Amino acid sequence: SILPLPPQPSDRLVFVTDSLNVRQCSECLPQPTLAVDAFESAVLQLYGPASGNQVEDFRLASYSLTNLQELLDAPEDNQFVADDLDFADWIILSVTDNSRGQTALISRFLRERPELALNKNIIVFSFGAPYYFDTTTLSKFTAYYVLYSKQPQFVDAAVRLLFQEVRPTGASPVSIPAVGYDLISVMSPDPDQIIPLILD
Repeated sequence: SILPLPPQPSDRLVFVTDSLNVRQCSECLPQPTLAVDAFESAVLQLYGPASGNQVEDFRLASYSLTNLQELLDAPEDNQFVADDLDFADWIILSVTDNSRGQTALISRFLRERPELALNKNIIVFSFGAPYYFDTTTLSKFTAYYVLYSKQPQFVDAAVRLLFQEVRPTGASPVSIPAVGYDLISVMSPDPDQIIPLILD
């Protein structure tokens, strides 16, 4: 009921990805945990002109969280980011962790530039822990999915969730205080249950 339809062929999608370069070893070259265009590439591969033609590349745009911060810090120099967000029908945000205050940045964006998120589907994918957003920020999301891994297969799974090819299942394995989800309460036995004892 929250998302009655997936993105339509005429919709514009903007992906804002938490892209961080990491090294596997001291001599290794830096590699992104998630590429800036990871979602866009997966969407085109799964639903683009060669795979069902549900989306067209000119209706997609990809930015990093760094671009989002630059927009907030220097809006005059980053108007192109604001324009893409303004014309978007869907804003898809992805977070890998919170070591650099990524969730605070997303909260700041929604607080300082609410006009860019008005009447849009705001979808958030967390590839790390789900409990960093506060209640106010969570209330502004259309949907919030947690996948717990940054591997490419999980990006594909996120895209399939976005286009409603698969239905999400499962429950959080950790508490999320902002939505009143307490793992101990959820896992507590039903006090009204009756467990029969049988002597064999």
